[in-house]
Amino acid sequence: MIHESGLGEVVGQAEDGLHVSIDQLYGVDVVLIDLLMPGLDGIQTIKKLRAQGFTGPFVMISQVENKEMIGQAYLHGIDTYIHKPINRYEVVSVLKRVADYLSVASSLDSIRRLVQTLENTKQPTATNHEPTLEQKARQLLLVLGIAGEAGTADLLAIIRWLFEQEQQGRSIHDLPPLKELYAQTLQRVYKEEPLVQKEIRAMEQRIRRMVLQAFTHLSSLGLADYTNPTFEHFAPRLFDFEEIRLRMQELEAGEKATKCRINVKKFLTAFYMEIKNG
Repeated sequence: MIHESGLGEVVGQAEDGLHVSIDQLYGVDVVLIDLLMPGLDGIQTIKKLRAQGFTGPFVMISQVENKEMIGQAYLHGIDTYIHKPINRYEVVSVLKRVADYLSVASSLDSIRRLVQTLENTKQPTATNHEPTLEQKARQLLLVLGIAGEAGTADLLAIIRWLFEQEQQGRSIHDLPPLKELYAQTLQRVYKEEPLVQKEIRAMEQRIRRMVLQAFTHLSSLGLADYTNPTFEHFAPRLFDFEEIRLRMQELEAGEKATKCRINVKKFLTAFYMEIKNG
C-alpha cells in the first residue's frame, strides 16, 4: 500500500520487538508496529526505542479492541491506532496525515532554528527558556476549550503535586483514589482537616465539570470534522474513544446531557503526560 500510493519507502522490518533497535532506525520517519508480538509486545518495544532515543511517530496496527490496552498504547507514545482487518483507505489516509505532520514539524523546526540564529546574532548573551510545566498546562487548557473553567486552578495544583511525586521517584500511573488525590492537594492550602474535607467535594465537582466540558468540546470537534488534528490527537489519549463516539452520537441527536462514562483519573494522568512530554 505504501509503495502503490507513493507514500514513501519501506526500509526494513522485524518479526518482533526483540529484533529491532535504534541503530536500525537511522533515517526512519515512521514505525508501524503491532500490539501483540512475541518476546516484546508493541508497548514494551515503543518504551525501549524511546529510551534509546527514537523520536519519530509510531502507528499501531492491531486487532485488539480492549479499551484499556489501547489507552495504554496511547499513553506510551503511539500517534494513531489502526484496527485490523486493514482497510486500504484508512491506512493511506493515516499515513498521509502523518507525512503532512512531519512536513509541518520540519518546517517549523527550520523556522525556529532561523529565528534562534537571528536572536543570537542580535543578542549574543540571550538564553532560550523552555516553557514551564504550568505554561504548557495553560496552553493545553486553551486547546481543549476549558481555560475559563472554574476547575483550572484545581487542575494546575494537581499537576504540581504529580510533578513533585515523580521528582520523589513515585509513578504517576499508580494514582491514589481521586478523593485521596484531592485531599493531598488541598492539604497544601488548608492546614485544618475539617476545611480539607469540606473543600474536597467542591473540588471534585469543579474538576468533573471541567473534564466533562473538555470531553464535549473534543466530541464536537470530531462531529464537525473527524480528521481535525486536535480531535485525532487528544480524544483517544484523554478519554475512552468508545465513549467519545457515544457522545458524538448524542450531540448529533441534539442531546445536551450525556450518559457517557468519563474516567477522570485517566484524564488527569494523560493530561500530565501530554504537558510533560509535549
